[in-house]
Amino acid sequence: MSNTYWNTFYLSVSKKASLRHPSQFAIFVYGETQDTNNMIEFGAGNGRDSFFFGTHGKKVLALDASDSAMKDNKDFADENMPNNSIKFQRFEVGKDDLEKIQINGEKKFIYARFFMHSLEDTLLKEFAFLCSQLLNSGEELFVEYRTKKDESRSKVFDNHYRNYINPEDLKSMFEDRGLVNTYHVEGIGFAKYKDDDAYVARTIFKKT
Repeated sequence: MSNTYWNTFYLSVSKKASLRHPSQFAIFVYGETQDTNNMIEFGAGNGRDSFFFGTHGKKVLALDASDSAMKDNKDFADENMPNNSIKFQRFEVGKDDLEKIQINGEKKFIYARFFMHSLEDTLLKEFAFLCSQLLNSGEELFVEYRTKKDESRSKVFDNHYRNYINPEDLKSMFEDRGLVNTYHVEGIGFAKYKDDDAYVARTIFKKT
């Protein structure tokens, strides 16, 4: 889906306070990462989870391909987060080089919620490669995404592009790149928003 679409979408939702609340997945991941202070987020969107992690002690590098979302997030952070715990940066998988992601050498994890199903298959493979390059041995990747079983379910935002993912295919793709599946659960009730109760998978991978 084009950046024009996402720029328009985030301009329309960025001022809605209810959409700044953290996702259920962010709270789950926070509980799993008490010993890790640094994170990279792919698909930051309107920053709802970036701000949650940043206000709870994490140093966040938040990436997204939408110019309007990144500008709005930066403005919000400047006004509300003077400690500079979050850095927002435009990054587009498949177009931007890995070297554009500047991180320190401290232990980190990668976080991606509702990002992978926005990628076509070729870009999903590119994302898997990026994660394998960014993570050191023992570091983790946390992902939540819509599965094939969600395809026929009702959607609040029904005009988004979505690549409904087969979890077993995804596990194989990431394991081929040295990322071992250590946790997996799927179903409804994890990401409910109004009438949209998505059938999602939550998966943790660890770099070997």
